[in-house]
Amino acid sequence: MKILNIDIRPWIVVLIFVSVVIYGTYEDSIKNNKLNQSRLLTQGNITGFGYSRRSSNMGGSFEFEVNGRTYQGSFKHSYICHRLSYSDEDTLKKVRFPVLYHPADPNVNVILLKKAQYERYNVPYPDDIWGVLDEYFGCTQLERYFTY
Repeated sequence: MKILNIDIRPWIVVLIFVSVVIYGTYEDSIKNNKLNQSRLLTQGNITGFGYSRRSSNMGGSFEFEVNGRTYQGSFKHSYICHRLSYSDEDTLKKVRFPVLYHPADPNVNVILLKKAQYERYNVPYPDDIWGVLDEYFGCTQLERYFTY
């Protein structure tokens, strides 16, 4: 497709890409704002590792219960420090991790895996699972690239 003798197809692709990035950032910002305004803390379990619906990055899924109803959430691949073996995945699925959720809408939630998340939301770092958190999720972004 040409307008004024300029092929606009590459610009359309760039526009779509930028729109997706802006939407993802905006959606995360809304979620963080809601959780900063009002939140409750519960425990949840990682249920799986795989590719998310919104991107080609591998990540993880988790679930938790509120008033007898099960809710689900997901976390980013960048939270994981190194490649996980099947036994690592089984180990992580047995651990109960802290989950923050919005009381009016539990679908707005986040599982706390990184130390920075505990600091951002002002939640005490759990002593009972600190070893698991440190081993699998405690690396810096730079360390992750050298150990993955």
